[in-house]
Amino acid sequence: MPMRTTLFGDLATNEGSILKAEIKYKPVIALSDFKISIYQGDTSISSQIISTLCINPKIELASELREWFQLEESAKAKGSPSTLFKNAKEIHISDIMHKSQNSIQAQYCTFKAKITTILNRLEPWFYACNKKVDKDVSKECLNNKCRRIIDDLVPRYLVKILVKNGTDNARVTLFDAAEIFIGCKAKTFITEKKEKNNQSPYFQKFVLNIGKTFKFLVKLGEKTKDERGEGNIIAQEIQLQLDITIDVDNEDATLELPRKKIKVEKD
Repeated sequence: MPMRTTLFGDLATNEGSILKAEIKYKPVIALSDFKISIYQGDTSISSQIISTLCINPKIELASELREWFQLEESAKAKGSPSTLFKNAKEIHISDIMHKSQNSIQAQYCTFKAKITTILNRLEPWFYACNKKVDKDVSKECLNNKCRRIIDDLVPRYLVKILVKNGTDNARVTLFDAAEIFIGCKAKTFITEKKEKNNQSPYFQKFVLNIGKTFKFLVKLGEKTKDERGEGNIIAQEIQLQLDITIDVDNEDATLELPRKKIKVEKD
């Protein structure tokens, strides 16, 4: 479960600088005496004067965590669902849209629905450093907290789809989760799309998802309650559901089952 951590004072200057340089290597950190708070269902922690932070500590728990993370990343690369996805409770799409939080902490749930439309199939991305920026601005990041000149803006997925389950409809937004949905990184998709247009195999796979049923992982929190009530849902993860329906309208139709040999011993 994601958690926001804020560093102040010397921790921000010293350990924070090290983390900034090492973040691409996914370091494991050990925190002690941090202040814990929950706001609108999200858990966050922040440093105090007595707080300590250790980067990549040489302890067994850190090794176990790194091994778990590597397995999760490997499974994600293969398109396998995460542990969070597999353990989340499945509920109906109407519950996702109207469920209020009885707990002060956010919850994760899944729902199944069929994709009826991809609203921005011709351009399902945006450019960013840390926040969303205008794609027409090639060098200056428009993030007010950033306001810096960058060499190259980073493309990220932003896929908007309409889904339906029975009589319920919703609009689902996918960010990084769309990578599994499309099958490649956003940068690769953009390059292929510009070179081959609608003949790009990634684009064709993308639009052929219309009509298919998927399972979506959703974070239920207080701050998204109003949006969900209006039918706008952000999915953290997505997985294709195999259609195993059988057409029985044809009277001559038969269902072929695999044959199995049975060994019979004589008395």
